[in-house]
Amino acid sequence: MKKLTYHIINLIILILFALSTWLNPLIFTNLKYGLILVAIFMSMGLFVRFAKYRKIFNIHKVVLVLALLLSSLNIWISRSIDDILNPINLETTQLSVYVLKENASFTLNESLVLGVSLDIEPSIYESFTLHVENELDFIVRPTQEAYDQDLIEALYNSSLEGILLDVANLAFLEDEELDDFLNKTVIIYTFEKSTIVTPREPIVDDFESNAIVFYISGIDHLGALGWRSRSDVNQLAIVNPDTRTISLVSIPRDTYIPTTCLNNKNDKLAHAAVRGIECSISTIENYLNVPIDYYVRLNFSSFISIFDIIGPVEVYSHYTFKVNEFSYTKGMNTMDTAMALSFARARKQVPGGDQTRGLHQQEIIKGVFKKVTSPSQFGNIQTLINSTRRFVNTNLESSSITALLDLHVSSTKAWQMDSYVFRGDNASRPMPNDPTRFYSVVIHTEEQIKEFQELIKDLRRIPE
Repeated sequence: MKKLTYHIINLIILILFALSTWLNPLIFTNLKYGLILVAIFMSMGLFVRFAKYRKIFNIHKVVLVLALLLSSLNIWISRSIDDILNPINLETTQLSVYVLKENASFTLNESLVLGVSLDIEPSIYESFTLHVENELDFIVRPTQEAYDQDLIEALYNSSLEGILLDVANLAFLEDEELDDFLNKTVIIYTFEKSTIVTPREPIVDDFESNAIVFYISGIDHLGALGWRSRSDVNQLAIVNPDTRTISLVSIPRDTYIPTTCLNNKNDKLAHAAVRGIECSISTIENYLNVPIDYYVRLNFSSFISIFDIIGPVEVYSHYTFKVNEFSYTKGMNTMDTAMALSFARARKQVPGGDQTRGLHQQEIIKGVFKKVTSPSQFGNIQTLINSTRRFVNTNLESSSITALLDLHVSSTKAWQMDSYVFRGDNASRPMPNDPTRFYSVVIHTEEQIKEFQELIKDLRRIPE
């Protein structure tokens, strides 16, 4: 009878252990080597001859596995709540009616002399008109339909009383023009339309024998992550498990590039993000002939929240320079959240402008990676993932994160991180949304594009 009871206890322990690993599959990564010791400890009870000692070992086993189960249950509940409360594939378009500040008392009604932007997606505009008809009880009949710049000029000279714009498209204005517009106008009506985006399926899911390509998109927006805006950060991270190399490839935001969602009309790469993450991804894939498996999309609020969790990071600066109250010296700098954000955005204060900014953004990525994968932090990586996942949009699932962590601990060889910048020549070109004016862009020759395509191909190469 005692033998039967002993075996039943061990069976219950085994079931509890299996349940804890199901609730938290990352446990095998976080405790990869510790589990070996746990297994040895648990099996010792099988070889204890005396019942009183065996009972002690059984008590220890139960306590150990219950603690493991409770820990895993807590992580599972946190992950489930996070998935429910923080949908990660939502994109929001905001339309707003702007009037001059002296006309702030105006309201959106059928008598308002209204101009409507041709840059608004037809489906979004249709939703807006239906909303106005249902909520405000009138049919929108614009006086003028034109590109944003023409509408803004018409508003300034009082030909129009109000203009309806896609707020994200304001990012297309030059910095001085945008500041001037925001100083002269106020919003009297706002409409938001959110759509759920189906995450793309990764092309590669075998991390041990294939190179993986990530796209990191940094949105120029402070606030809700789902809002569309231009992408000022456009980095590829190519993870090669054979060479244990992570290659960071910076593509300047002003790259003049055939944009897939505009029937391959040339536009700035930063503008593709206004039309959704898939537009940015497919545009880069076509331009550089590289398949992108996973994406990570974040904005200013994401950056601030994640950095606050991680804490100060050591970051290398290629130049000595100053931005407002922050001073950076060439070499390593200890950066908190505000200092790192200013560093990542610095463009006019450094030689090379936007291309140096991309290089400095890579240095931040390197610093963060080095800190979170250090031995002192690795035991907390599950908590870090759970804490930061709500601040990013990504098609990475838990199983993929597990596989990446397994890849990280599969070898004692340290990862090498390399930097590349897709440099080009400065030029002036028209934009699809404003074909009558010329804007500053970065252009590449066919030879430069082919050379960079070959470079990326080499970085992804796995020996047969």
